[in-house]
Amino acid sequence: MMEHFIKGYFNDDAKRTLLNSLTRDIYGFDFTDWYNNGYYTGEYIPYSIEIDGKIISNASANIMKFSQINLDGEYKERTYIQIGTVMTLPEYRRMGFAGRLIKEIIKDYRDNCDGIYLFANLSALNFYEDLGFWKSMQCKVSVKKNIVIEKKDADFIEIRKNKEKRENYLAMVKLTTCNSSFEQTNKFGLQMFYTGDFQNVYYSKSLNCFACYECNEKTLYLNSIIADKETSVRDVLAKIPDTFDRVIIGFTPKKFDLDIFDLEEYDGADNYRLFCMGNILKEIEENKLYFPEYSHA
Repeated sequence: MMEHFIKGYFNDDAKRTLLNSLTRDIYGFDFTDWYNNGYYTGEYIPYSIEIDGKIISNASANIMKFSQINLDGEYKERTYIQIGTVMTLPEYRRMGFAGRLIKEIIKDYRDNCDGIYLFANLSALNFYEDLGFWKSMQCKVSVKKNIVIEKKDADFIEIRKNKEKRENYLAMVKLTTCNSSFEQTNKFGLQMFYTGDFQNVYYSKSLNCFACYECNEKTLYLNSIIADKETSVRDVLAKIPDTFDRVIIGFTPKKFDLDIFDLEEYDGADNYRLFCMGNILKEIEENKLYFPEYSHA
């Protein structure tokens, strides 16, 4: 059994094909379209174990840059490492491969970033605690029940079939203005991982901005605002034509918008637990922030 540790190979077509095979087996997706469409920006760095020409285990380092508000209302630039796509083929589990890879990421980045974090599935909580991570809370945001969103010439339209608007969206994602209290500033790669099919991307001419949202059973999930100027969440909600009774926001709005929102402590519920390493990451819980939905790697 020939075992090799490899990392940072994502531009290698042959190695990326092996990684795609593993992600399909474990998570049911691969990176083919994302890479071929030019959405990879070099900030996703796989660490893998290859055995006999097959990648059998992986953990990836994602370089995450944020503009993050503090308790004084000032924005600080933070660089974190998010560990993601942690996966091992079933026949190679409980052999220490994933732990070795995560330790390699920690060794490479611990002294070169503001903190390391990950979203862990519920079956692996002890595993990450043993590696030195601690559990953290976030604050999830929703519109207060007594707030009525008054529609004002709602004009958001889908862009999926509009080539010009799709190109405008791509350009604006790269240059977007900070529209939240906790904004990923190098968002292009992950934003396009989630919205590369343009299925839930809409454009408002009156606001000259894009909004990424979906509406299910009269609950609106607003996950991202992409604009070239500061844009109020309440203005965006007023321009969405869908009928909804409840609004859940997939990011932390700016302070001038917060009066219409409830902030509720959130531990990940049945989906995940947030694990952190590094004291600066304590600011997430202290400042009642929420990692943007589209920043999850």
